[in-house]
Amino acid sequence: MTTTFQSAVEDAGRLLERIDSNETSLDSELPGIIEYLKSEETARGFFVALLTGDSRLPNSLPASFVRVMQSSEIACDLLVKNLVMSTNMSLTHERNNKREMASLSRRVASRAQAIIRAVGQNHIQKFTRAMQSAILVALSARGTCKSDAAPECGDETNPLVTRYVQFLNKWNYDIEQLSLCKEQLDKLF
Repeated sequence: MTTTFQSAVEDAGRLLERIDSNETSLDSELPGIIEYLKSEETARGFFVALLTGDSRLPNSLPASFVRVMQSSEIACDLLVKNLVMSTNMSLTHERNNKREMASLSRRVASRAQAIIRAVGQNHIQKFTRAMQSAILVALSARGTCKSDAAPECGDETNPLVTRYVQFLNKWNYDIEQLSLCKEQLDKLF
């Protein structure tokens, strides 16, 4: 089984190609997809292949695939992070006049949104709400959220929120990027 991020990207890409070419069926490959989703590193690789590649899977989202996503906390977590990262990268590329790259980032964001919506609010809400709170905490730290409006400024007591705040700070997203991500998350459900 694949154990590194890079090998997961490559192996998952080949797996998705086999599914798209009808060389194999999605249902017969679900156990392999489940294996990718058992560790964050290999799941990240799987999502890079799925969201950035040419697979048709994110466009059709069969029920069996959605159930696998629903059953994986790692998948739900990474889908939300991928939505945030791709949304931010689309803005970064636009600022740098890299229209093609911005378009590719918007495509990744759109695919992540579609999967998140298919997974459904009941299964992913814990992650979307935590990211929304983390964004509010990050905005507050940047001086755009008044401290007397504490509930609106995020819940720093939730460990998932804390982890997401660290994620946002790691990438040093600015106010415009954070606000755009909040808008995208607010529009999901």
